[in-house]
Amino acid sequence: MSTGQQQQQAPVAETKTTTDADRLLKGPVKFGPEGVRIDDLDDLWRFASMVVQSKIAPKGMDTPQAVMIAVSMGAELGMKPMASIQNIAVINGRPSIWGDAMLALCRRSGIFDEAVFTETYDSAVDGGTCYCTARRKPDGKPIVRSFSMVDAKRANLLEKNTPWKTYPERMLMFRARSWALRDAFGDVLGAMRAAEEERDMPGDERVEADSADDMRKRLEAATAEPEPAPKSEPDTVPEEAPEPPFNPPTSEEVATAETEAAAEVAAEKAASQAMLCDEYAGEFAIAKTASRVAELSTGIDTALTKGELTRPQWLALSKEAEAAKTRLSKT
Repeated sequence: MSTGQQQQQAPVAETKTTTDADRLLKGPVKFGPEGVRIDDLDDLWRFASMVVQSKIAPKGMDTPQAVMIAVSMGAELGMKPMASIQNIAVINGRPSIWGDAMLALCRRSGIFDEAVFTETYDSAVDGGTCYCTARRKPDGKPIVRSFSMVDAKRANLLEKNTPWKTYPERMLMFRARSWALRDAFGDVLGAMRAAEEERDMPGDERVEADSADDMRKRLEAATAEPEPAPKSEPDTVPEEAPEPPFNPPTSEEVATAETEAAAEVAAEKAASQAMLCDEYAGEFAIAKTASRVAELSTGIDTALTKGELTRPQWLALSKEAEAAKTRLSKT
């Protein structure tokens, strides 16, 4: 083989290897009435890559590996892939779960005692203290956990420009809730900490995970054809098979992909609306003054206008506002 022939053949082999890797990465991910269905690790990798490329993943999930961890941990807790992405956070290299999702998992476990569960705030104790009481059915003992502003100051949480400065009561509630639910329902929560608690902890020194480029190179190497063993005598180089023709997607395939993308966007918006609705409901439940109730009422009106809440959610929260007003009028 001449030098010129070698230079012409090398790009062809490289293109073929890259094409094989691209096909593996861009394979179809199954979709049904209940959303994305993942059957194996290849499906999970393709789905994670698609989420990262779509830019809809929350902050901190900027690599397929982070998305895979979130979906895997969510699956162990019984959560669907899109719900896992929105409610599982990878912080300091550890998967954690947001406080509202933590409460939702416990409530649907079948062993959560709704009659005993309470969350209260006492402004007169240690600069403000939140208490959370939880109990397992059928015969568990009530578990009471608390977190105060004194505890927050001791942990240097008030020095940061975080929600601890803007919503201290809410953050105290999340911390007390996390401790109570983890102690009472550690098996339900997979021993995971709350994301609100994890993000307040310093990051550990750890080995960085492989980047997407590293994973791609390994896939290319795995699909590349092995080099032939050297021979003592030169052999005739067989002609390489021509590249298969590129088949562009049909209009039906394009329409299906667009429909799936629209469904994912709608699912993400619905999850965001549900989370915001739960947050407002919690704020109405712990509101201590009429002015705070009025402020929250204005907030839900604005959220409805922006499309951050649905009309039924707004109506439900309006009832919560009226209930809060009635409660305050009796105190």
